[in-house]
Amino acid sequence: MLQCIYSVMKIFDSHAHISLIYDDLVSQRLVATESYAKGVRKIINICNNLQDFLPVYNNLIHTKNVFFAVGISPSEVSSLQSNWMQNLQSFLKKERVCAIGETGLDKKYGNRNIQVEFFIKHIEIAEKFSLPIIIHNRGAGADILEIVAQMRPQVPVIFHCFSEDLKFARRILEIQPNSFLSFTGSLTYKTARALREVATSIPAENIILESESPFMPPSNVRDKRNKPFFLTHTLTSLAELREVDVESFAEQIYNNSLRAFKLTDSE
Repeated sequence: MLQCIYSVMKIFDSHAHISLIYDDLVSQRLVATESYAKGVRKIINICNNLQDFLPVYNNLIHTKNVFFAVGISPSEVSSLQSNWMQNLQSFLKKERVCAIGETGLDKKYGNRNIQVEFFIKHIEIAEKFSLPIIIHNRGAGADILEIVAQMRPQVPVIFHCFSEDLKFARRILEIQPNSFLSFTGSLTYKTARALREVATSIPAENIILESESPFMPPSNVRDKRNKPFFLTHTLTSLAELREVDVESFAEQIYNNSLRAFKLTDSE
């Protein structure tokens, strides 16, 4: 069934770590081109720090379905070089760089105050460059909600790997209507009842999807290293949960993603 779907649907993977799927440069290019052949027309490649950005950028810049985000993950903010701001802003001017991130807060790592400082700086830079911002949140939903509510970014805000409850989702869409909640393969698991409630209750125009490759594979490929084209399983699962036609839903999600990242279908 999925092979037939590939021929008619266009998929947009809003968050993948291609350089973590494979270390080998050729294998990185191959997984991107294989994903394109299986319907994944656009992939936003994510690096957690600035040091990792240029190698994967230089390797994948000519792979037609790969675009790039640049940012400093909360797990990396305690080990930055003094010229990080200059490097970040320089990278943002490069071709096919279309977002800032991931950034945000993560209770598992480091100093909260430093994370908050850099999160705010990322939002300010996103507004300066008029680029969408990709937010990472682990155990810090209340703090992130407070910062977003105070700053009210005028750019699209993407909540990567959304894991909060429906109350949080509705609140963030109330204070930041130009937000997109990005869901991973986690919602394909029957035990993810709270996540499924969110994904089936919020407006369709605020939903995008991500593979989070090589992590968080959908349930039917749970024993495999996740890849962007496995996102088709997440898409079809969510369409079934929302009781909508999968092809029209795929078009909705693809168009949502174009809006989120300020891209056009022809790019």
